[in-house]
Amino acid sequence: MGHIRETVHINAPIEQVWKFINDYERFPEWQSNVLEIKDVTGVPGEVGFIYVSALRALGRKFDSETKITKSEAPRFLEQKFHMPGTGEAVSTSVLESTPDGGTASTFTMDYKMGTAFLGGLADRFLFERSIERDIRHSNENMKELIEAEVPVGVA
Repeated sequence: MGHIRETVHINAPIEQVWKFINDYERFPEWQSNVLEIKDVTGVPGEVGFIYVSALRALGRKFDSETKITKSEAPRFLEQKFHMPGTGEAVSTSVLESTPDGGTASTFTMDYKMGTAFLGGLADRFLFERSIERDIRHSNENMKELIEAEVPVGVA
C-alpha cells in the first residue's frame, strides 16, 4: 500500500479553495495527469458524486472511476478511486483556514495498484515517485490558479 501526503498554502479564503477543488470541469487545467472528466453523475462536492477521469501516468492512458464518499464543506472531502488491474485508492483533501486569511490544503492518498497495471518493486519505485511528482505539480497549479482569481484586498 502506498501513501502520499502533500500540503500547500494558498493565499485565498477557504470557501474559494473549496469551490475550486469541487469544480470538476476544471480538473484538466490543474491536475497534471488528468486529460478529461466524463460520465459525471450527481452533485459535485456531495456524497455520491461520481465521475470518470481519463488519466495519463507513466506513459499509459487509462480511466479511473471516482466517487465522493465523505464531504464536510468547506473543510473535508474523501474520494475513492477504482483503477485498472483492480487498483484502488482513497484520497482526502483537508482545508484549514490560516491566520493570514489563506488556506492550508492537505491532500493525502493511500493506494494499492493491481498487478495488471504495475506491481511489486515497480509500483514502489516508479509509480509512487510519479504520483508524488504529479501531486506536487498539481498543487502548484491549483495554488497559482486560485490565487490569480482572488479579488484585490482578500486573503
